[in-house]
Amino acid sequence: MGHLIKIRRRAKFPLLWKWEIHKGKLITSGHQSYASRAEAYEAGQAVLAAIVAKEAAPIVLIVEDDLLIRLHAIDMVESAGYDTLDAGNADEAILILVTRSDIHVVFTDIQMPGSMDGLKLAHYVSDCWPPIRIIVTSGGVRLEAYQLPNGSRFLSKLYAAHEVAAVLKEMTGFAA
Repeated sequence: MGHLIKIRRRAKFPLLWKWEIHKGKLITSGHQSYASRAEAYEAGQAVLAAIVAKEAAPIVLIVEDDLLIRLHAIDMVESAGYDTLDAGNADEAILILVTRSDIHVVFTDIQMPGSMDGLKLAHYVSDCWPPIRIIVTSGGVRLEAYQLPNGSRFLSKLYAAHEVAAVLKEMTGFAA
Protein backbone atom coordinates (compact mmCIF):
# COMPACT_ATOMS: atom_id res chain seq x y z
CA MET A 1 0.00 0.00 0.00
CA GLY A 2 1.47 3.38 -0.99
CA HIS A 3 1.41 6.36 1.31
CA LEU A 4 1.42 9.97 0.16
CA ILE A 5 3.12 12.75 2.02
CA LYS A 6 2.13 16.11 0.59
CA ILE A 7 4.17 19.23 1.19
CA ARG A 8 2.56 22.53 0.18
CA ARG A 9 5.40 24.34 -1.60
CA ARG A 10 3.88 27.80 -1.92
CA ALA A 11 3.12 28.16 1.76
CA LYS A 12 5.30 30.45 3.81
CA PHE A 13 5.63 27.59 6.28
CA PRO A 14 5.38 24.30 4.39
CA LEU A 15 2.80 21.88 5.69
CA LEU A 16 3.48 18.20 6.06
CA TRP A 17 0.39 16.04 6.05
CA LYS A 18 0.93 12.98 8.14
CA TRP A 19 -1.10 10.04 9.32
CA GLU A 20 -0.72 6.77 11.14
CA ILE A 21 -1.82 3.47 9.69
CA HIS A 22 -2.64 0.51 11.97
CA LYS A 23 -3.65 -2.82 10.43
CA GLY A 24 -4.54 -1.10 7.17
CA LYS A 25 -6.82 1.54 8.72
CA LEU A 26 -6.26 5.26 9.16
CA ILE A 27 -6.24 5.97 12.89
CA THR A 28 -4.86 9.53 13.11
CA SER A 29 -4.18 12.33 10.70
CA GLY A 30 -3.12 15.94 10.85
CA HIS A 31 -0.54 18.45 9.70
CA GLN A 32 2.48 20.24 11.03
CA SER A 33 4.07 23.55 9.99
CA TYR A 34 7.81 23.77 9.40
CA ALA A 35 10.19 26.73 9.09
CA SER A 36 11.74 25.56 5.83
CA ARG A 37 11.25 23.12 3.01
CA ALA A 38 14.37 21.24 4.10
CA GLU A 39 13.00 20.82 7.62
CA ALA A 40 9.66 19.66 6.21
CA TYR A 41 11.45 17.21 3.89
CA GLU A 42 13.46 15.73 6.76
CA ALA A 43 10.34 15.37 8.88
CA GLY A 44 8.55 13.79 5.92
CA GLN A 45 11.31 11.21 5.55
CA ALA A 46 11.01 10.35 9.24
CA VAL A 47 7.22 9.98 8.98
CA LEU A 48 7.59 7.84 5.86
CA ALA A 49 10.11 5.60 7.62
CA ALA A 50 7.70 5.25 10.56
CA ILE A 51 4.83 4.36 8.23
CA VAL A 52 6.93 1.73 6.46
CA ALA A 53 8.03 0.29 9.81
CA LYS A 54 4.39 0.07 10.94
CA GLU A 55 3.13 -1.65 7.80
CA ALA A 56 0.65 -4.33 8.69
CA ALA A 57 2.04 -7.82 8.94
CA PRO A 58 0.98 -10.32 6.27
CA ILE A 59 -2.35 -11.99 7.03
CA VAL A 60 -2.54 -15.77 7.36
CA LEU A 61 -5.91 -17.51 7.05
CA ILE A 62 -5.87 -20.61 9.24
CA VAL A 63 -8.37 -23.30 8.20
CA GLU A 64 -8.73 -26.06 10.79
CA ASP A 65 -11.86 -27.86 12.02
CA ASP A 66 -10.43 -28.84 15.43
CA LEU A 67 -10.81 -25.75 17.62
CA LEU A 68 -7.89 -26.53 19.95
CA ILE A 69 -5.49 -27.17 17.07
CA ARG A 70 -6.76 -24.02 15.33
CA LEU A 71 -6.15 -21.93 18.46
CA HIS A 72 -2.66 -23.41 18.81
CA ALA A 73 -1.89 -22.63 15.15
CA ILE A 74 -3.19 -19.07 15.60
CA ASP A 75 -0.91 -18.64 18.60
CA MET A 76 2.14 -19.92 16.69
CA VAL A 77 1.49 -17.74 13.65
CA GLU A 78 0.79 -14.61 15.70
CA SER A 79 3.90 -15.28 17.82
CA ALA A 80 5.88 -15.25 14.58
CA GLY A 81 4.59 -11.71 13.95
CA TYR A 82 1.78 -12.35 11.47
CA ASP A 83 -1.86 -11.33 11.66
CA THR A 84 -4.43 -14.12 11.46
CA LEU A 85 -7.97 -14.92 10.40
CA ASP A 86 -9.48 -18.33 10.98
CA ALA A 87 -12.12 -20.63 9.56
CA GLY A 88 -13.49 -23.99 10.69
CA ASN A 89 -13.85 -25.46 7.19
CA ALA A 90 -13.26 -24.77 3.50
CA ASP A 91 -16.66 -23.14 2.99
CA GLU A 92 -15.96 -20.55 5.71
CA ALA A 93 -12.48 -19.99 4.27
CA ILE A 94 -13.86 -19.31 0.79
CA LEU A 95 -16.34 -16.79 2.20
CA ILE A 96 -13.45 -14.98 3.87
CA LEU A 97 -11.30 -15.10 0.73
CA VAL A 98 -14.11 -13.71 -1.42
CA THR A 99 -14.60 -10.74 0.91
CA ARG A 100 -10.93 -9.96 1.71
CA SER A 101 -8.18 -9.03 -0.70
CA ASP A 102 -5.41 -8.76 1.91
CA ILE A 103 -4.74 -12.43 2.69
CA HIS A 104 -1.20 -13.57 1.93
CA VAL A 105 -1.16 -17.21 3.09
CA VAL A 106 -3.74 -19.96 3.59
CA PHE A 107 -2.68 -22.47 6.25
CA THR A 108 -5.03 -25.46 5.97
CA ASP A 109 -5.54 -28.90 7.41
CA ILE A 110 -6.41 -31.64 4.91
CA GLN A 111 -9.06 -33.65 6.72
CA MET A 112 -12.08 -31.41 7.34
CA PRO A 113 -15.83 -31.70 7.06
CA GLY A 114 -17.72 -29.64 4.47
CA SER A 115 -17.98 -29.40 0.73
CA MET A 116 -14.25 -29.94 0.21
CA ASP A 117 -11.23 -31.08 2.15
CA GLY A 118 -8.10 -29.00 2.66
CA LEU A 119 -6.27 -30.36 -0.39
CA LYS A 120 -9.18 -29.45 -2.68
CA LEU A 121 -9.30 -26.06 -0.95
CA ALA A 122 -5.58 -25.59 -1.63
CA HIS A 123 -6.06 -26.28 -5.35
CA TYR A 124 -9.15 -24.03 -5.46
CA VAL A 125 -7.27 -21.17 -3.79
CA SER A 126 -4.33 -21.66 -6.15
CA ASP A 127 -6.65 -21.48 -9.17
CA CYS A 128 -8.78 -18.53 -7.98
CA TRP A 129 -6.18 -16.46 -6.09
CA PRO A 130 -2.74 -17.33 -7.55
CA PRO A 131 -0.76 -14.80 -5.45
CA ILE A 132 -1.88 -16.43 -2.19
CA ARG A 133 0.69 -18.86 -0.77
CA ILE A 134 -0.54 -22.15 0.69
CA ILE A 135 0.61 -24.34 3.56
CA VAL A 136 -1.12 -27.73 3.82
CA THR A 137 -0.93 -29.73 7.05
CA SER A 138 -2.04 -33.15 8.20
CA GLY A 139 -1.39 -35.65 10.94
CA GLY A 140 -2.96 -38.57 9.09
CA VAL A 141 -2.03 -38.05 5.45
CA ARG A 142 1.45 -37.56 4.01
CA LEU A 143 1.64 -35.65 0.73
CA GLU A 144 4.32 -35.43 -1.89
CA ALA A 145 5.16 -32.15 -3.65
CA TYR A 146 3.46 -33.21 -6.90
CA GLN A 147 0.11 -33.51 -5.08
CA LEU A 148 0.22 -29.88 -3.94
CA PRO A 149 -0.43 -26.74 -5.97
CA ASN A 150 2.75 -25.13 -7.31
CA GLY A 151 4.59 -23.14 -4.66
CA SER A 152 2.72 -24.75 -1.78
CA ARG A 153 4.32 -26.44 1.20
CA PHE A 154 3.34 -29.43 3.31
CA LEU A 155 3.91 -29.56 7.07
CA SER A 156 3.26 -32.76 8.94
CA LYS A 157 1.53 -32.49 12.30
CA LEU A 158 2.84 -32.06 14.93
CA TYR A 159 4.72 -29.10 13.54
CA ALA A 160 6.85 -26.86 15.72
CA ALA A 161 6.48 -23.09 15.99
CA HIS A 162 9.94 -22.50 14.51
CA GLU A 163 9.02 -24.65 11.46
CA VAL A 164 5.84 -22.64 10.87
CA ALA A 165 7.71 -19.34 11.29
CA ALA A 166 10.47 -20.44 8.88
CA VAL A 167 8.01 -21.52 6.17
CA LEU A 168 5.99 -18.31 6.54
CA LYS A 169 9.13 -16.19 6.31
CA GLU A 170 10.24 -18.13 3.22
CA MET A 171 6.84 -17.67 1.56
CA THR A 172 6.22 -14.01 2.43
CA GLY A 173 9.69 -12.55 2.93
CA PHE A 174 8.34 -10.96 6.11
CA ALA A 175 10.50 -10.95 9.21
CA ALA A 176 8.96 -9.68 12.43
